[in-house]
Amino acid sequence: MFKIDGPNFEYECSLWLGLLDALPGVGVPVASAVLALTEPHRYCVIDFRGWRAVFDRDKTNFSIKDYLRYRQEVAALAEELDWSVQETDLAIWEYDLRGSRA
Repeated sequence: MFKIDGPNFEYECSLWLGLLDALPGVGVPVASAVLALTEPHRYCVIDFRGWRAVFDRDKTNFSIKDYLRYRQEVAALAEELDWSVQETDLAIWEYDLRGSRA
């Protein structure tokens, strides 16, 4: 993967998501999945399950700002658990699935 060196993670993440989101048929959720595949220790996948489990609200359309907010929450929990961001996201997804309202 090409490297982007920015002043902070949020800047780099926003650039990556913006570049991927600009591709036809790729939105922020798919872009986040690509990033999570390439760097699972830094990125997670945003989707309705994770969002609902973390914020207790339904949401299906996500912006880069939404991703940064979600990822910040997941990263804080990951640090607390001493897990990777992606492992934490997967656990959040499974938590929502087991208690799913949808």
